[in-house]
Amino acid sequence: MESQLDGGWPQPPTRIPLLEAAPWLGSALTAAESRQASEALPTVVFRVPAGHTLFPIPQDLVGLVVTEGLLAARLRISGYTSTVILGSGDMVCACDIEGPQGSMPEERSVRALTTVTLVAVDHPLLRSCLRWPPVARCLLDCLTQRLRLGSLSLALHQSPRVEERLWLALWQLADRFGRVSPSGAVVTLPRVTHRVLAEVVAVRRPSVTSAMKRLRDSGLVEVTGRHRWLLRQRPEEGLNMLGLARPLAGSLPPGR
Repeated sequence: MESQLDGGWPQPPTRIPLLEAAPWLGSALTAAESRQASEALPTVVFRVPAGHTLFPIPQDLVGLVVTEGLLAARLRISGYTSTVILGSGDMVCACDIEGPQGSMPEERSVRALTTVTLVAVDHPLLRSCLRWPPVARCLLDCLTQRLRLGSLSLALHQSPRVEERLWLALWQLADRFGRVSPSGAVVTLPRVTHRVLAEVVAVRRPSVTSAMKRLRDSGLVEVTGRHRWLLRQRPEEGLNMLGLARPLAGSLPPGR
């Protein structure tokens, strides 16, 4: 695996046990199973500094699992851009970085918002993981999480009101990357600017700036630091305050 991956990356990859790089993959194993799996499941780990764009992923890889840091996976078609924020437990696949995969004139890229650690998952590793089904299941969950994020993005983009899109998108990010405080949910997203948020909710940057002002004026959102927001109400309560309440179909996907 290393010979196919060591060229072009900002820092050379290192080989360590999979469960050392991502301990949560073995959370359902017994102590004895964890020791066995650690010896039998080596992997390659990459560390990508903030601001760098990921290189294409070799075809023999299933993908790269994020174990630390934040990434922005960007898709641009005919002047329209959509971005998904990825973090620990998400999988970056070859299709996130490859060029056009059909008739559409599309551009794809994945950029590190912070320093990111990635674990390589190839076919031999997957075959080895079958000895420990809980580990294989966790890797499958990394991929299905991406599907849930894509479905949520499509649903949010249907709203004609930018403040509704932004409010629910902030809550989705808070569920995944935030923490609970006595005053509400705090979400800190380094390098996630209004421009990036605009791509997350599929609008222009000035529209997000205006929508954020409305959310702040309504008391729903407080900016407590650089790229840090405090959400003072739950999603449905916020929609009620904005006069946008409708039954929410299902719940927002939980974070890892």
